[in-house]
Amino acid sequence: MTATLLLGAAIALMSAPPTRAQSPAAAPSVVVPDLNDKCFGDIDRTLRAAGLKPKTTAVHGPVDADAAPIGCAYRQSPKAGTRVPRGSTVRYRSWYEAG
Repeated sequence: MTATLLLGAAIALMSAPPTRAQSPAAAPSVVVPDLNDKCFGDIDRTLRAAGLKPKTTAVHGPVDADAAPIGCAYRQSPKAGTRVPRGSTVRYRSWYEAG
């Protein structure tokens, strides 16, 4: 009789609908700021204030046709206005001259 009860309980458990694990709360999202008018330290400060991580690609000399003025950001990714999770990395290019 005990074996029958155990078997019945096991079948009931196996046929029960699966319980769905609660997913962790989504990270709060932020809007990527426009870096077009930002130069030097203002770029990193602006991104960090928005809860984002800056990642620059420094280029020696204005080799890109779309280069901004020296020390200013251009070719930002993701683009300004994009909603991303807080803590995301924003990449941009900036050029410099060595004297």
